[in-house]
Amino acid sequence: MSTIWHLLYRYRKSTGLREVRHGSTVQHIFGFRGDSDSPVPSKCGHEAVGDVRDEIIGMEVSLKQITHADVATIAGIELSTREEDFAGGSMGAIAERLRARPASQDCFPFLVMAESKIAGFLMLRKGHALPGWAVPNAVSLHNFRICGNMQGRGCGKTTVILAAHWIAARWLQASKLMLSVNVENFAAKEFYLRCGFQDTGETYKGRLGVEDIMSCRISDLLRQST
Repeated sequence: MSTIWHLLYRYRKSTGLREVRHGSTVQHIFGFRGDSDSPVPSKCGHEAVGDVRDEIIGMEVSLKQITHADVATIAGIELSTREEDFAGGSMGAIAERLRARPASQDCFPFLVMAESKIAGFLMLRKGHALPGWAVPNAVSLHNFRICGNMQGRGCGKTTVILAAHWIAARWLQASKLMLSVNVENFAAKEFYLRCGFQDTGETYKGRLGVEDIMSCRISDLLRQST
């Protein structure tokens, strides 16, 4: 069994104290607990990121890395048709694009788990798989979605910060997390702004129209768990 960096995050509402501990654990596990007051977007081998329980906050959030073949089999992420379109379409369509991508080895799909149940999905891309709008030292975030019944409970922001820690633990050269968001997806853009992302001022012609390019320093996301 492998051993990697472990981040334990706790938020105590009674004192406002945030604790961060580092260490090692087995089975590729690291993560933290999210703040239930955090906003979430309305759009949006195996490895688990997270899996920490705290009696004060009633939700456990983690990321579980999955194989490319697993992507097409994902079910149960309930979204409206519009939300699913904004987040890259159906899981089957995402799987097809992933299979056709020349640099698919630089694509990393994850399930978002909440209380050990599937709550969402995201894809990280680096290196040769980066889209044309991303800078070379960035990692890009794609297809991010959170189940409707998990929205408004802190799952979204917790997931973004977990992704930043996963990146920082593996790719020291990565300095930014970047994404594109449809200009009509107002709720998602507001969410990313609250997470610390900034509008780069550049746009991209996406599947559903014009998308704004947003960016956040990995270090800024990491500080949100301290």
